[in-house]
Amino acid sequence: MLLNALRRAAIALLVGALVVSAVLLLAQDQTTIRVKSEISAEDPRDPAYVAALVGAALTRGNRYEVLTNGDQIFPAMLGAIDKAQRRVNFETYVYDTGELANRFTGALEQAASRGVSVITVVDGVGAASMEREHVRRLEHAGAKVLTFNPTRFYTPENLNFRTHRKILVVDGNVGFTGGAGVADHWLGNAQHKDQWRDTQVRIEGPIVRLLEAAFYENALESKGPIVPEIDESPQALDE
Repeated sequence: MLLNALRRAAIALLVGALVVSAVLLLAQDQTTIRVKSEISAEDPRDPAYVAALVGAALTRGNRYEVLTNGDQIFPAMLGAIDKAQRRVNFETYVYDTGELANRFTGALEQAASRGVSVITVVDGVGAASMEREHVRRLEHAGAKVLTFNPTRFYTPENLNFRTHRKILVVDGNVGFTGGAGVADHWLGNAQHKDQWRDTQVRIEGPIVRLLEAAFYENALESKGPIVPEIDESPQALDE
């Protein structure tokens, strides 16, 4: 009997593995894009060439500040949200439970409560552990919480269609992007193995407008209708 039970368990595992493999096979991109160029990355014409291909304008006169690890990243991001006067647009792949989630939810909730337009886009897979109470608090304060491409059993082809963007734009004039999400393993300064090392960039200047447009691309795909707000193109900052 034990042998039969082991055989049944092995068969069940095999069938499960085959099902998962089939789902992942369907979830892959069905189109492979191959691009060749006679213009090398070292060629002075390359930036304009790439910008034309991807439909993103080149900008000049921006200001960048590199933030390393949570000790630098999160005070800057949360401080910008606290100073918001008009709008906060925030997109993240991971929105976990814990201290950092509490801090972000609190800052976004307070911003919405004082009349700031707050839109948050979270990924349907990466933010699956986001607490429903946090969503309720944000929505009760007047913020919008949008889920990008939630998983459905009848759309396995979309399983890998995720947003890994990490974008924060405040009042249209300051932006953040990089690798850090909302989870406690990004806290600290990578002092030990449980703290992740990562980089975020604080940005001012004309490129923030394009960063905010990228945010709205995913927001519009998540739930509608929303009214995108993008300011007139700002003047370039002194370099």
